[in-house]
Amino acid sequence: MRVDIEYYDVKHRQALKDRSFAFNKMEELITSGLEFTKWELFSMCIFKHQQLNNIGHKTYRELQNHIVTFCKSWEYYFDFTGNTIISRYPSSDVDTSITETIGDGCGLLIANQIYNLVEPDWEKIPTSNKIGTLDFGIASTGQSFIEIETKGSVIEQNAKTSKISNHKTSIEVKKDDQRKNDNNHELIGIISAFPTNQNLTAKAYLLDPPAVNIPYDPFKYKLLARLYYYWQELRMISRAHFIEILINRIKTIQMLEDYRSIDKLPILNRNGEPHGIPASLFESRSYTKDMNFFGEVIPLTTKRDEFIFYGYRREVIDALLKQSFEDICSIKFDTEHLNEVPVLAKIPKFISTDTTPRINESEDDEDKNRKLVPMLGDLHCLSSGKIIGIVRPSD
Repeated sequence: MRVDIEYYDVKHRQALKDRSFAFNKMEELITSGLEFTKWELFSMCIFKHQQLNNIGHKTYRELQNHIVTFCKSWEYYFDFTGNTIISRYPSSDVDTSITETIGDGCGLLIANQIYNLVEPDWEKIPTSNKIGTLDFGIASTGQSFIEIETKGSVIEQNAKTSKISNHKTSIEVKKDDQRKNDNNHELIGIISAFPTNQNLTAKAYLLDPPAVNIPYDPFKYKLLARLYYYWQELRMISRAHFIEILINRIKTIQMLEDYRSIDKLPILNRNGEPHGIPASLFESRSYTKDMNFFGEVIPLTTKRDEFIFYGYRREVIDALLKQSFEDICSIKFDTEHLNEVPVLAKIPKFISTDTTPRINESEDDEDKNRKLVPMLGDLHCLSSGKIIGIVRPSD
């Protein structure tokens, strides 16, 4: 899919040129536009929808309900089958929450390209500071902070509407006061506009937004954001013991002023030895036959004949266990699409029905509440290490 990109106006182009270290990259995107896959956008939207609605997934059912509900909503209101994002309904009939979420997802994908970031960099760090309540995103490159405010809107024609102008005003409203506070962070606002006309292309406008003070050094913020992100994600798809150890390590890093003193101090097992990748990730959860990817399978239909695979690369676990801060902050995989990947799915028995194929229960399966169902599907490997795609029971 493609989104065209332009500056909101000449004034905002000049402001970004004067203040942004990434202006040249913005210029490149203005010329080329941004291309991305449906699954890259879906992953970012699920992430932002979870943040905006304070959804904390702790169980399979919670993850299932969120993904299935959101999947139905976004495909009901928007069409992703073509070369861009098209609204199925006029601006007066769209779901504002879904439009905002897709605007957020689209804006963050653009920001990732501009600043060389990945999805985990946008995780919010729990803090008593007011940062946690703001309605815009904060990330770090490791050297400087990126602050972004994103908006989404549906348009009937390829022009700036009053809604887009209102979004621009909303983003600008606090800018002057914040600039007076000597905030030198990298700032960007992105308004995404989704047409109802199939002949038009979705468009994103770049502008100069407000700012906020952040009580961390940029590298520590980037490290904590990524650690919190992967911890949040992994606890949804695994009950491995190291996840409990990981959150304690994260809290320690957050509290320590000299946090680099524990750089490369690995996560230890019960015997005080470096923790290996837990066998339980594969024994009680779904995984690919080559054992490179693991995760959950979420049914999309009542017939249980189509599932979403939602998981991660094993290399992500390896980096988290070794605790090299540089390696964690450098996680960025090439995106790729893999066809007809064999998956050994472990389906919770409470969602199994007579329509699933014959079940082969393994004696080595630690989780007796799951059934083994061979599946086949197309998987998308994202830059964060997330693996997502559609899988179906195989004959």
